[in-house]
Amino acid sequence: MKVRTLLFLAGIILLLSGCNSTSQSQDDADLANNAGYRCEQTRSLGSHIPTTYCSSALDRKLAKEAAADELRSIQASRPTVDLETGKHR
Repeated sequence: MKVRTLLFLAGIILLLSGCNSTSQSQDDADLANNAGYRCEQTRSLGSHIPTTYCSSALDRKLAKEAAADELRSIQASRPTVDLETGKHR
């Protein structure tokens, strides 16, 4: 009887502590969204464990511009082929 009571109390404490950490995480996410931050949970290939990646609006803008610049530089350096002769221009 004592063992059952102890297991029951341990289970309740574990459950309540899990709920408490979830609400705190939600509060942190709400605070971050109000400040212009965005957090996303992503999983790497082959992993079931999500990792949280947070970025500000400025970080996302700079990453988008860097990606566009990289794409432009790759497309500018790509060799073109003349379809009639099959030779590079």
